[in-house]
Amino acid sequence: MNHVTYISAGAGSGKTYTLTSILADLIVKEKSTPDQFILTTFTEAAASEFREKAKAKIYEHTEYGKYAEAAEKLDQSMIGTVDSIANKFVQKYWYLLGVSPDQKLIDDDQKKIFISQVLQSVTSIKDESGNSPEEDFFVEFCKEFNIGYPFGSDKFGLNYDFWKDDVREIFEKVQSFNISDLKESRGKSIAYATEITGEKDLVGVEEEVSELLKEIEDVDRTVTRPSKDRTEKIKKFKHLLSNELKLCDLACFKTFIDKLPKAFNNCNKKDEVSDSLAYVYSSKKVRDLVLKYIDLIFDYVEKAQEEFKKFKEKRHLIDFVDMETRFLELLEKEEVRQDIRNTYKYVFVDEFQDSSPLQVKIFDKLSEIVGRDECDDFVVTIGSDKDANEFHIHNSIWVGDFKQAIYGFRGADTDLTKAVADIIAQKQSSSPKQFKIHTLKKSFRSLENIVNFTNELFVPAFEGTLKKEEVELIAHRPQDNAVKSLKCWEIEGKNAEDQSKNLALQIAKRLKNGEKPSDYAVLARRGAPLDKLSDALKALNIPVCRTIEIDENRDELALVSALMNLVANDFDNYSRAIVAFLTQKGFDAGCIIDAKLEFDKSYQDNKNCPKYLSDNLILAKFTERRDFYKTLTIHNLVESLIVDLDLYSVGRSWENAVGTDECFAALIEASYDYEERCSQIGVSPTISGYIDYCKNNAKSAGSKDGVVLSTFHHSKGLEWKKVILLELDEDVEDENKRIKYDVLGVQNYHDVAPSESSLYPPMIINLMPNLFTGNTKVAVDMAEKIKTSKFFESSRQRFFSETIRLLYVAITRAKDELILTLDEKNPLQVFSCLNCKVLDAANCESGKDVNLFGFKDQAFDERLKFLFENDKLSEGDSYQVEKPEKLVFKKNEKIETANRDQQPSKVKPSRKVTANIVFDSSSRIKANPDEMDKFGTCIHNIFCVLEKSPTVETVERIIKNHQMETALPQPGDVLNAWRNLEKFLADTYGAKVATYHELPFKHMHDGQIFNGEMDLVWETDKGVVLVDFKSYPGNKNDVVTENNKHYAGMYAGQFECYECALKAAGKNVLARLVYYHVLGVVVELKLDEE
Repeated sequence: MNHVTYISAGAGSGKTYTLTSILADLIVKEKSTPDQFILTTFTEAAASEFREKAKAKIYEHTEYGKYAEAAEKLDQSMIGTVDSIANKFVQKYWYLLGVSPDQKLIDDDQKKIFISQVLQSVTSIKDESGNSPEEDFFVEFCKEFNIGYPFGSDKFGLNYDFWKDDVREIFEKVQSFNISDLKESRGKSIAYATEITGEKDLVGVEEEVSELLKEIEDVDRTVTRPSKDRTEKIKKFKHLLSNELKLCDLACFKTFIDKLPKAFNNCNKKDEVSDSLAYVYSSKKVRDLVLKYIDLIFDYVEKAQEEFKKFKEKRHLIDFVDMETRFLELLEKEEVRQDIRNTYKYVFVDEFQDSSPLQVKIFDKLSEIVGRDECDDFVVTIGSDKDANEFHIHNSIWVGDFKQAIYGFRGADTDLTKAVADIIAQKQSSSPKQFKIHTLKKSFRSLENIVNFTNELFVPAFEGTLKKEEVELIAHRPQDNAVKSLKCWEIEGKNAEDQSKNLALQIAKRLKNGEKPSDYAVLARRGAPLDKLSDALKALNIPVCRTIEIDENRDELALVSALMNLVANDFDNYSRAIVAFLTQKGFDAGCIIDAKLEFDKSYQDNKNCPKYLSDNLILAKFTERRDFYKTLTIHNLVESLIVDLDLYSVGRSWENAVGTDECFAALIEASYDYEERCSQIGVSPTISGYIDYCKNNAKSAGSKDGVVLSTFHHSKGLEWKKVILLELDEDVEDENKRIKYDVLGVQNYHDVAPSESSLYPPMIINLMPNLFTGNTKVAVDMAEKIKTSKFFESSRQRFFSETIRLLYVAITRAKDELILTLDEKNPLQVFSCLNCKVLDAANCESGKDVNLFGFKDQAFDERLKFLFENDKLSEGDSYQVEKPEKLVFKKNEKIETANRDQQPSKVKPSRKVTANIVFDSSSRIKANPDEMDKFGTCIHNIFCVLEKSPTVETVERIIKNHQMETALPQPGDVLNAWRNLEKFLADTYGAKVATYHELPFKHMHDGQIFNGEMDLVWETDKGVVLVDFKSYPGNKNDVVTENNKHYAGMYAGQFECYECALKAAGKNVLARLVYYHVLGVVVELKLDEE
């Protein structure tokens, strides 16, 4: 990297203002023009915001009229996401990559549809007999460890598809981090699994258990009042012993004997068996099963990688990662480097901390390309008076904030971006002319006490990682004594539902007093508490702005999914059970089992008996209309199932219903989106594809005027007047949770931290299957080994670091009021990872100040007290939404206005046109085109590269890339067509001094922007010749006959656009030519008065 200014921008410190001010200042001081910038943003919305705010800054200049044209040209600047900018370069230089330009870019949502299809095909492979040894292994693995569904899921029983989640998660991480070789990840995973399992032999354990069980049974008979529960468990274990005991059975038996009362202490085998079973998960059997599991999962991921690559190649598809990879490849080519060096002077990067390794490499390369010594002394002053700051500007300006790096799950590499910032800070000392770090020191968002509280919490929390001056902010907004910025509310209630209701009543009380719902935002780490609060607020008639993401744990999706499965297979008894469970009150797991036993008995006696659970009202109605449902598209099927079967009413009847109406509506909307996306990318919509799509994309939004409910992650970049924080009682020190969520399952990490000597170490994907699903605790023997491992400690530290950053983001969203919620049992326990002292807040009195934290500076203890509030809406009282006054506007007559953005091909000529053939080669290209657009694109792309590589082999390669071998059977014809054109141009207009293929241009005229590409510009020492390529394969006379629909004169308007742009660039246009390469003729267009 070279010539980089890094701006560290804390929360609310005016990052966007600073960036747009620098950009505007560079233009106003004529250090650069709008077309000399590259500016990358995290989203396209952010790109639009930058354009408009930069324009506004230019117009603030006292001589704004002088710079008005430059301001408007920002619409044409290279401002956008990394992917969109990469796409522009790849489209321009595709021929240097040896790939076809005729490829379709798919977005992340479309990519998920493809991935779902690939994973489904890869994980469903059978042998010739229809069997799958791998799937049989996974079934046995699931039974061996009793692997159920995740905690919080309404699904019951064993989760035989659990392994597919590991395949999907590894595959998605591989895509996010652009990992090409999984060999190291596989090896590290196997090594770690070997480390935390063991070699203990379980041979003979079953006999020991059997002998002990007999002893227990004998003692149980002598007990006066034997425990019914113990007697049932003895029967259960005796039954299990009749078959081979599973590992999970041994673990259960260990728990059983450890809880036996003293009366059983004299059992001879008790201590011996207890000791043997203490190391079940350290056994060789567990190790062998886990190692085989890891190998199989990585095998599946590697197959999926290969299949996904073939899938994209076959369909001419590329995704964002492909695009960025190709852009990085282009940045190594001298032709591209020279073009960028001559065209662009400054590269701006926003949200640097959220960059992936691939993106950091791109920014690194760009900094080396655009870096210039002559730009190193430029200083920009931002702000005025006491808020003025001087910025030493280099050619690359990167803006980021490690404290807000919370998108690791999206592929951002926090360790890498932090290392880069540290390297720049070090180089600032040794090479101050080329590197500079600036820190934005003021918070323009929050009131003084909120800023001071943030400083007191996070300066010690980031100690050892960031310097004090990198964390501490100065408040721009002084504390208003009439406003109490720091408050705390107690969350009362025996369970989550009661707590949500009480919190809703506290919010309602404030709204009743005249505050606006949209002034409030309630933030939590997870979505579950927000869902419950949403329901409680709606019950009080309070509008809610909540985007509910419909994942696989939503009952609405489970119900619709089960019904759709029944459309395909009416004998799917599992789906029938799901429908009955979700639609029939009181129909629990026990009822389902009883009904299944009864059905099995009836089926043995009569194969034509009614289907399983056919008496369920929803299933009965479904059966009546199933034939009709089978004829419907996915969208119509989803809508019909929800409306016909009145699933809205079913959802409202659920005890813990949360926004069911919105969720069902979102599922209908998602079905339409899914079909549209399938249509765009040319794949057939399927039931399983739709379900997978919903898990990632189905969302329901609420009222924009309502109380905002958001997760910490989704709140980043936003701000509200009043912010309420939930889930502050989380025990971050819970080692069982840290093992289950941060060690087991799929994790990613750097084995070696990024540094200047090794900036891009490989990302490792570690797999250790979670054998302890649901509420199951991690086995003691395995937990002890994990806790002594280096990986556990590093994972724990990563979790703490992420938690600190999440809390920083959440707390800094508040402008005027920050409200912390206190749980009755473990108030503010989450803050224990911040190196701060949490005080006992018991027996708080409403309306009084309370010390929640002990700070090093005792003066802050008094100034940063929290006002304890517990005011609720009275029982029987209600909150009424103030409906906005309806405003009636007089309808104006429609005024026809021209669109600002215009395509040259749509422009009509301003004068009369004549078209004449000025060259006829008397040779045609033999062609059989079915699709003229694709055929013409292929010819265009061939002409782009023939100047540099005028061979038949080049033509053949590009034809093959476009899959046009049938349409263009004789490549030599295309090469001759190009040579004929070159000779004509040189003989008629003079030797070329330069040529430009697919020359992009944007030109503003009379308030409109003309945007397009010129096929060929042939430049001589006298001027330029404009050439447009056309593929018409008909008769030569057609193109020069005025009333013919193929008349060449129709293109005169677009030539006028080209000519205006070239004249604005100081070029003299000698001629306007249309080259009909298939016909072998050149037509010249002339306008009247020429």
